[in-house]
Amino acid sequence: MFEECVAPLVDGLFQGYNATVLAYGQTGSGKTYTMGTGFKDGFQTGIIPQVMNVLFSKIGTLKHQIDFQLHVSFIEILKEEVRDLLDPSSVSKPETANGHSGKMTTPGKPPIQIRETSNGVITLAGSTEVSVTTLKEMAACLEQGSLSRATGSTNMNNQSRLTIHFSSLL
Repeated sequence: MFEECVAPLVDGLFQGYNATVLAYGQTGSGKTYTMGTGFKDGFQTGIIPQVMNVLFSKIGTLKHQIDFQLHVSFIEILKEEVRDLLDPSSVSKPETANGHSGKMTTPGKPPIQIRETSNGVITLAGSTEVSVTTLKEMAACLEQGSLSRATGSTNMNNQSRLTIHFSSLL
């Protein structure tokens, strides 16, 4: 799946294009495994870790020609609520009545909003952006966000949608 569907999107990033890969589906359908946001015995596989490896490999070959800045955001959309999984001010709280672990954010912090700017750029207004310079730093963001995801299930299914937003300034 990575080679056929995602690798061309990563190549497009270096040509100035934006790309999004979204996993959507019922609990147990393989979203976490496919995207690579789950950890098993400290080992991680999936689309996002492969993107990270290719991204830093290409940056390594081009870093003498172009300056790169990478910023990572990690959000979860669950029941139409957008949650910032990299927000350092968030703290876990016990499970709520519906079986989900919740997040308490800093009082007065506005909710994250997905917006489109006048020039067509999609932004996550209010989300945490972490500047990263190495694969290790980006992997730490992925791990932190993965551990912050909601757990539990609703009466039907836990249908969380995960996205990790990468941007580079050429």
